[in-house]
Amino acid sequence: MIVCAGDIEQFPFATPIGIGIAQAAINTVRISISKKPKSLLFIGTAGSYGNGKIFDLYCSNESKNIEIGYLQSKSYTPITLEVLSNIPQDVSRETYPFICTNSSNYICTDESMAKLFTKKGCEIENMEFYGFLSAAKALNIDAFGLFCITNFCNDRAHSDFLKNHKRAKELLSEAINSHFKAFI
Repeated sequence: MIVCAGDIEQFPFATPIGIGIAQAAINTVRISISKKPKSLLFIGTAGSYGNGKIFDLYCSNESKNIEIGYLQSKSYTPITLEVLSNIPQDVSRETYPFICTNSSNYICTDESMAKLFTKKGCEIENMEFYGFLSAAKALNIDAFGLFCITNFCNDRAHSDFLKNHKRAKELLSEAINSHFKAFI
């Protein structure tokens, strides 16, 4: 089964789960209980912390929930900051590189902070993935994500996202049709 965030990021072959960590987790649980998928694929756009280029495609089965306040040593948390999911057996590990995704309810717009995220092992950010992956893991469902880079995490993040969003959605749709049709 394929899921996506929703709102402006919807696909005809994917079920929307909501925007942000909480909505993604809640709705992934709801959908999984009612539809009982064997595995889940989240598709969406992402911002690059610096290494990935615009329109690059990546897969991920690992997500962190790191906020800027944590990077600046201005906050702490008792929650687990990382979730790792099993990848469905029929998914190629060679088609697209697998990398670690960070999720926050805020989009990073500071290049120096973006570099700190990479030091914590994160390459891209997507608001929903941590919630989605946490829910899938809690339900013991194999899951992963497919992402297309729309922007770098800098002061142009939002305008670049808007400029590149349509093409990124086209690339994601093409990737699904070429490599992940079994999930439709």
